[in-house]
Amino acid sequence: MKRLVILFFLLTSLNLKSQALYPGNIMLDTYLGAPNFGKILVTSGLGNHQPISLNGLGPSGFRAEYLVDDNLGVGVDLMYNYVDFKYQMNDTTWFGDNTIIKSDNFHSVMERLRIHFRVNYHFEHDNPRFDTYIGFGLGYNNRTYRSTKNSIDNTEEFKNRIQLIPFPVSARVCVGGRYYFSQYVGLVGEFGLGGPLISVGLAFKY
Repeated sequence: MKRLVILFFLLTSLNLKSQALYPGNIMLDTYLGAPNFGKILVTSGLGNHQPISLNGLGPSGFRAEYLVDDNLGVGVDLMYNYVDFKYQMNDTTWFGDNTIIKSDNFHSVMERLRIHFRVNYHFEHDNPRFDTYIGFGLGYNNRTYRSTKNSIDNTEEFKNRIQLIPFPVSARVCVGGRYYFSQYVGLVGEFGLGGPLISVGLAFKY
């Protein structure tokens, strides 16, 4: 959070004219984000039960923005992430002098989709290739779950074990920047809270 505040003041201290964007421009970003907190949650929740497989995607997606005037842009941000994991849980019991080991196989998937309305304030500077901004997003938040135990559905049991609050609204605050290495194509990076902690991708301008 301290770094976010420092970066904000650095950006607001820029007081020169930007030529990277003009009112009426449309910016499209496609990006990959990290970290995948779902993986972290799953790994910590398994305890000593090591996963057989663990796959996923950090919060990644697509942003579209329309520049209303020299500094203000509005748009949407679609973020999607998931974690897919399989693991085995063994339970040891005694029957007389015999040891009986029962194994249960689990396969669970968590998915999350966020759709935010975004407002960005763009800062001014003299390099025509650079665009820097601070943004705020607010919108829809949806989590979905699928889980099986020995190939039998146990989704409700899995949801109760994860204990995530099904809050339908999410928000984001961020700082970011684009560097256009041609008239229409560039790179974009963003750091924020509520969504990917950090994301990088391709930027397109029209």
